[in-house]
Amino acid sequence: MKDFQSLSELIDRLKKSPRVIGIVRYGSRTPEDMSLGGDFDLFVLLEDNSLEIESLHFYIDYIPVDINLRTIEDLNLSKPISFIDLALIDGDILYDKTGILERKISPLKQRWKVQPNQLTENEKSWERFSQKHALDKVKGRLNEEPLFCEFLLNTNIHWLIQNYFRVRSIPYPGEKDALEWINTKETKIHNKIEDFYRTKDLKRKLEISEELTELVLAPMGGPWRKGELLTLSRNKQGNDIQLKGKKLFNEIFGNSNEKN
Repeated sequence: MKDFQSLSELIDRLKKSPRVIGIVRYGSRTPEDMSLGGDFDLFVLLEDNSLEIESLHFYIDYIPVDINLRTIEDLNLSKPISFIDLALIDGDILYDKTGILERKISPLKQRWKVQPNQLTENEKSWERFSQKHALDKVKGRLNEEPLFCEFLLNTNIHWLIQNYFRVRSIPYPGEKDALEWINTKETKIHNKIEDFYRTKDLKRKLEISEELTELVLAPMGGPWRKGELLTLSRNKQGNDIQLKGKKLFNEIFGNSNEKN
């Protein structure tokens, strides 16, 4: 593979390729920026993509380069191939061989309006169960298994941040933008995330995790609670799952509210 000396050289080589008809940059890094930290994100528009390769990933020096391969036909689709394609809308056009890119990208803001992806009843139950289940695993192990608890709590925070967006039917924007979004829209949650990573005390980390779980899952009633029968279904798209679970529970164990 060609060893590029800089990101600018990469762009120049792409412009000279007969297969490339357009280049769109997104993200914070420009071709002139060779500093440490962060990747370099591009859409490269091809004459055709008969090999059906979606993306290429490699390094230039210490900088990860992510190239998403698309065609003009992909810009005519009623919905994006991937959530990443939404970055085309506000991307920086670096090269437009035929002058068609701007005309094709401008209408995307209206055509590719993000439709909320509503969670099913079963998905809501799973999130309420799994987030609480992770915290229950930690309780009682803080002193005996501190490494396990540290690992699980840190993993849970990343999971919570992703679920913040799922629960609210907002497309996940990636790690960096997710934190910026929460900092802007949910200062209380952002401050608790900062507190979590700032403290070294495992007991406090657990407390903050529980507080964050309540805040993140608030739109669906919070996490699974003591005394609550929570049901998951084989039919992931099913309705009335909780009612069916209670019915089966009573059939198996008897209705505890019934008088003997």
